[in-house]
Amino acid sequence: MREYMKAIEAIQQAEEHDTEHKHTAEIQQQEIKCQQALFSQRTNETQEETLERSMRDPEVAVSKTNLGLIIFFCD
Repeated sequence: MREYMKAIEAIQQAEEHDTEHKHTAEIQQQEIKCQQALFSQRTNETQEETLERSMRDPEVAVSKTNLGLIIFFCD
């Protein structure tokens, strides 16, 4: 799943660099393929599996930690 996310990030960078829009169709096709692959992997995922997967993601863990600090200091 992470590989698809990296691919989507690369696709977004390609889109930013394609200022003349010569490769727009190709870029969109690749993004659609990656999005469909991600969706098909997550289709049978339970809420618990989604939570476990998201908590393994370092960005989510950092966000959760930051939210905890915000709540702590606001109380």
